[in-house]
Amino acid sequence: MPGISLDGVFQKLNHLLLEATKARTPFTILQLATVDGAGAPKVRGVVVRQVEDGKLSFITDLRSPKAKEISEQALVALSAYDADKSVQLRIEGSALINADEMRRKEFWDNLRAHTHHLFNSSISPGAELPQPEDTPTMGIQAHSPGSGELYEHFGLVDVTVGRFDWLDLSSYPHQRCQFTRNHDSWKAIWVAP
Repeated sequence: MPGISLDGVFQKLNHLLLEATKARTPFTILQLATVDGAGAPKVRGVVVRQVEDGKLSFITDLRSPKAKEISEQALVALSAYDADKSVQLRIEGSALINADEMRRKEFWDNLRAHTHHLFNSSISPGAELPQPEDTPTMGIQAHSPGSGELYEHFGLVDVTVGRFDWLDLSSYPHQRCQFTRNHDSWKAIWVAP
Protein backbone atom coordinates (compact mmCIF):
# COMPACT_ATOMS: atom_id res chain seq x y z
CA MET A 1 0.00 0.00 0.00
CA PRO A 2 2.67 2.54 -0.91
CA GLY A 3 1.48 6.09 -0.38
CA ILE A 4 -1.70 5.23 1.53
CA SER A 5 -2.54 7.36 4.56
CA LEU A 6 -3.71 6.17 7.96
CA ASP A 7 -7.12 7.62 7.13
CA GLY A 8 -7.09 5.66 3.87
CA VAL A 9 -6.32 2.42 5.71
CA PHE A 10 -9.11 3.10 8.23
CA GLN A 11 -11.62 3.71 5.44
CA LYS A 12 -10.44 0.59 3.63
CA LEU A 13 -10.73 -1.71 6.65
CA ASN A 14 -14.22 -0.40 7.43
CA HIS A 15 -15.21 -0.89 3.78
CA LEU A 16 -13.90 -4.47 3.78
CA LEU A 17 -15.78 -5.30 6.99
CA LEU A 18 -18.99 -3.76 5.64
CA GLU A 19 -18.62 -5.72 2.38
CA ALA A 20 -18.24 -8.90 4.46
CA THR A 21 -21.82 -8.45 5.72
CA LYS A 22 -23.19 -8.31 2.17
CA ALA A 23 -21.27 -11.05 0.36
CA ARG A 24 -18.86 -13.85 1.22
CA THR A 25 -15.35 -12.39 1.61
CA PRO A 26 -12.26 -13.39 3.63
CA PHE A 27 -13.57 -11.09 6.40
CA THR A 28 -17.06 -12.66 6.56
CA ILE A 29 -15.96 -15.31 9.03
CA LEU A 30 -13.84 -13.78 11.78
CA GLN A 31 -11.95 -15.91 14.29
CA LEU A 32 -13.26 -15.01 17.75
CA ALA A 33 -11.07 -15.58 20.82
CA THR A 34 -12.55 -15.76 24.31
CA VAL A 35 -11.34 -17.15 27.64
CA ASP A 36 -13.20 -19.88 29.51
CA GLY A 37 -13.80 -20.03 33.26
CA ALA A 38 -10.50 -21.88 33.81
CA GLY A 39 -8.56 -19.22 31.93
CA ALA A 40 -8.01 -21.33 28.80
CA PRO A 41 -8.20 -19.51 25.45
CA LYS A 42 -10.93 -20.61 23.04
CA VAL A 43 -11.09 -19.68 19.34
CA ARG A 44 -13.83 -20.29 16.79
CA GLY A 45 -15.25 -18.70 13.64
CA VAL A 46 -18.24 -16.36 13.73
CA VAL A 47 -20.08 -14.78 10.82
CA VAL A 48 -20.02 -10.99 11.02
CA ARG A 49 -23.62 -9.85 10.46
CA GLN A 50 -23.42 -6.09 10.94
CA VAL A 51 -20.73 -3.41 11.08
CA GLU A 52 -21.68 0.06 12.26
CA ASP A 53 -19.97 2.89 14.16
CA GLY A 54 -17.07 0.83 15.51
CA LYS A 55 -19.31 -2.12 16.42
CA LEU A 56 -19.44 -5.63 14.97
CA SER A 57 -22.38 -7.96 15.50
CA PHE A 58 -22.74 -11.72 15.19
CA ILE A 59 -25.26 -14.32 16.36
CA THR A 60 -24.86 -17.25 18.71
CA ASP A 61 -26.78 -19.94 20.53
CA LEU A 62 -27.22 -18.70 24.10
CA ARG A 63 -26.48 -22.22 25.40
CA SER A 64 -23.05 -22.28 23.75
CA PRO A 65 -19.79 -22.10 25.69
CA LYS A 66 -19.05 -18.94 23.69
CA ALA A 67 -22.09 -17.15 25.15
CA LYS A 68 -21.11 -18.19 28.68
CA GLU A 69 -17.53 -17.05 28.15
CA ILE A 70 -18.66 -13.66 26.84
CA SER A 71 -21.03 -13.25 29.79
CA GLU A 72 -18.21 -13.96 32.24
CA GLN A 73 -15.43 -12.04 30.44
CA ALA A 74 -16.44 -9.38 27.94
CA LEU A 75 -12.97 -8.74 26.51
CA VAL A 76 -12.55 -10.56 23.19
CA ALA A 77 -10.28 -10.59 20.16
CA LEU A 78 -11.14 -11.30 16.53
CA SER A 79 -8.97 -11.81 13.49
CA ALA A 80 -9.15 -12.49 9.77
CA TYR A 81 -6.68 -12.91 6.94
CA ASP A 82 -7.20 -12.17 3.26
CA ALA A 83 -4.69 -14.37 1.42
CA ASP A 84 -5.37 -12.71 -1.96
CA LYS A 85 -4.62 -9.24 -0.61
CA SER A 86 -2.03 -10.43 1.97
CA VAL A 87 -3.79 -8.45 4.68
CA GLN A 88 -4.35 -9.43 8.30
CA LEU A 89 -6.90 -7.65 10.48
CA ARG A 90 -6.93 -8.09 14.25
CA ILE A 91 -9.64 -6.58 16.42
CA GLU A 92 -9.86 -6.15 20.19
CA GLY A 93 -13.06 -5.17 21.91
CA SER A 94 -15.72 -5.68 24.51
CA ALA A 95 -18.57 -8.09 23.72
CA LEU A 96 -22.10 -7.91 25.06
CA ILE A 97 -25.04 -10.23 24.54
CA ASN A 98 -27.69 -7.80 23.36
CA ALA A 99 -30.95 -7.90 25.35
CA ASP A 100 -32.88 -5.48 23.10
CA GLU A 101 -35.82 -7.64 21.91
CA MET A 102 -36.63 -5.37 18.96
CA ARG A 103 -33.05 -5.60 17.70
CA ARG A 104 -32.96 -9.38 18.22
CA LYS A 105 -36.21 -9.74 16.29
CA GLU A 106 -34.88 -7.57 13.47
CA PHE A 107 -31.83 -9.83 13.15
CA TRP A 108 -33.98 -12.95 13.45
CA ASP A 109 -36.33 -11.82 10.70
CA ASN A 110 -33.38 -11.34 8.33
CA LEU A 111 -31.98 -14.85 8.82
CA ARG A 112 -32.64 -17.72 6.44
CA ALA A 113 -34.80 -20.67 7.51
CA HIS A 114 -31.82 -23.04 7.75
CA THR A 115 -30.22 -20.65 10.25
CA HIS A 116 -33.44 -20.59 12.28
CA HIS A 117 -33.19 -24.39 12.56
CA LEU A 118 -29.82 -24.11 14.29
CA PHE A 119 -31.46 -22.44 17.28
CA ASN A 120 -34.33 -24.90 17.59
CA SER A 121 -32.23 -27.93 18.49
CA SER A 122 -32.87 -29.63 21.82
CA ILE A 123 -29.14 -30.33 22.06
CA SER A 124 -26.78 -27.58 23.22
CA PRO A 125 -23.74 -26.70 21.09
CA GLY A 126 -20.75 -28.73 22.25
CA ALA A 127 -22.85 -31.52 23.78
CA GLU A 128 -21.54 -35.03 23.20
CA LEU A 129 -23.31 -37.11 20.52
CA PRO A 130 -23.06 -40.90 20.06
CA GLN A 131 -22.86 -40.42 16.26
CA PRO A 132 -22.78 -37.30 14.03
CA GLU A 133 -26.06 -38.47 12.48
CA ASP A 134 -27.70 -38.01 15.89
CA THR A 135 -27.73 -34.23 15.41
CA PRO A 136 -31.44 -33.35 15.52
CA THR A 137 -32.05 -31.65 12.18
CA MET A 138 -34.98 -33.60 10.80
CA GLY A 139 -38.52 -32.81 11.78
CA ILE A 140 -37.81 -29.27 12.90
CA GLN A 141 -40.66 -27.11 11.78
CA ALA A 142 -39.58 -24.16 9.67
CA HIS A 143 -40.58 -20.66 10.66
CA SER A 144 -40.60 -18.02 8.01
CA PRO A 145 -38.76 -14.75 8.57
CA GLY A 146 -41.16 -12.17 9.89
CA SER A 147 -43.23 -14.75 11.74
CA GLY A 148 -42.41 -12.99 15.01
CA GLU A 149 -41.42 -16.23 16.71
CA LEU A 150 -38.08 -15.89 18.46
CA TYR A 151 -36.40 -19.01 19.63
CA GLU A 152 -35.28 -18.74 23.21
CA HIS A 153 -31.75 -19.89 22.31
CA PHE A 154 -31.07 -17.12 19.76
CA GLY A 155 -28.52 -14.56 20.86
CA LEU A 156 -27.16 -11.40 19.28
CA VAL A 157 -23.66 -10.34 20.29
CA ASP A 158 -22.33 -6.80 19.81
CA VAL A 159 -18.60 -6.15 20.00
CA THR A 160 -17.59 -2.56 20.68
CA VAL A 161 -14.21 -2.29 19.01
CA GLY A 162 -11.41 -0.85 21.13
CA ARG A 163 -8.60 -1.42 18.64
CA PHE A 164 -8.03 -2.41 15.03
CA ASP A 165 -4.59 -3.72 14.05
CA TRP A 166 -3.96 -3.79 10.27
CA LEU A 167 -1.00 -5.62 8.73
CA ASP A 168 -0.34 -5.43 4.98
CA LEU A 169 2.14 -8.02 3.78
CA SER A 170 1.70 -7.22 0.08
CA SER A 171 4.34 -4.51 0.02
CA TYR A 172 7.94 -4.38 1.08
CA PRO A 173 8.57 -3.27 3.64
CA HIS A 174 5.39 -4.63 5.22
CA GLN A 175 3.11 -1.98 6.67
CA ARG A 176 1.23 -2.13 9.94
CA CYS A 177 -0.94 0.37 11.74
CA GLN A 178 -3.29 0.51 14.71
CA PHE A 179 -6.46 2.43 15.38
CA THR A 180 -7.36 2.78 19.06
CA ARG A 181 -10.71 4.13 20.21
CA ASN A 182 -10.47 7.35 22.22
CA HIS A 183 -14.08 8.05 23.30
CA ASP A 184 -15.78 9.12 20.03
CA SER A 185 -12.65 9.27 17.89
CA TRP A 186 -9.78 7.01 16.83
CA LYS A 187 -6.08 7.47 17.47
CA ALA A 188 -4.15 6.18 14.46
CA ILE A 189 -0.47 5.23 14.47
CA TRP A 190 1.99 3.36 12.27
CA VAL A 191 3.77 0.54 14.11
CA ALA A 192 6.59 -1.84 13.25
CA PRO A 193 5.27 -4.96 11.49
